[in-house]
This record gives sequence, structure tokens and C-alpha cells, in this order.
Amino acid sequence: MRRHDAQILVAGSDQQAAEGEPPNTVAIRFPDTEAVWGFLNDPGYQPVKEIRHRVTTRGQIVVAPEFTPAG
Repeated sequence: MRRHDAQILVAGSDQQAAEGEPPNTVAIRFPDTEAVWGFLNDPGYQPVKEIRHRVTTRGQIVVAPEFTPAG
């Protein structure tokens, strides 16, 4: 993650759901979408990805640009 300038913003399983069933959540900030895809496709991440797929349910990854308020 350091190689791709990633910063973990949220991680853990102790969230309280306001609605619905809470997932285990991790939010990671990257400098840009190119860095995200570089990380996701990094050969060094692939063994970790396989482990993540084996031990998680309802897993998904969402790549979204940083929110910028209008005005």
C-alpha cells in the first residue's frame, strides 16, 4: 500500500448500523484512480486478495473519486 501512496481512513468491524446489517468496512484513500488500479493489479497484492476472498463474505470494492462539494 505504501508503494501506491494509500492511506487507510476507516478499518474495523465495530461499526454500528443506522440501517441494515453493517459490513466490515475499510475505506482507503489513494492519490488518484491510477494509483488504485495500480494497487489492485499489483502482483504483490494478489496473494492478499486471494486470502481476502476466502475469509470474507459480501465483499466488494468500489472505486470512486473524492467527493468535492459544489460551489
